[in-house]
Amino acid sequence: FSTLNGSIKLVEQDMSGLSEIEQDPVELDKAYKWITQRGYVLTFVLVILWPLLSIPAGVFTESYFAFWVLVAIVWGFGATCVITFMPLFESQDEIT
Repeated sequence: FSTLNGSIKLVEQDMSGLSEIEQDPVELDKAYKWITQRGYVLTFVLVILWPLLSIPAGVFTESYFAFWVLVAIVWGFGATCVITFMPLFESQDEIT
């Protein structure tokens, strides 16, 4: 293991692809605050608000349930497209 520990480069310490702004602690702190705020809001909407909005519907009819299944499928498909194509779009300069 001592040979492995000396030979393996940790990617957490690799800053080669980052610009000055991306390494700036102030900018990183702003980005951290931005993403955590949106994460809390999205969590609130998906875990609390969304289920509360379904309470007035009472017992779901078959068509209403089918609608929510469609919403879930579209949500999943959209998320799949975003997590597949956004990294390609963001790194297109390095790819070409």
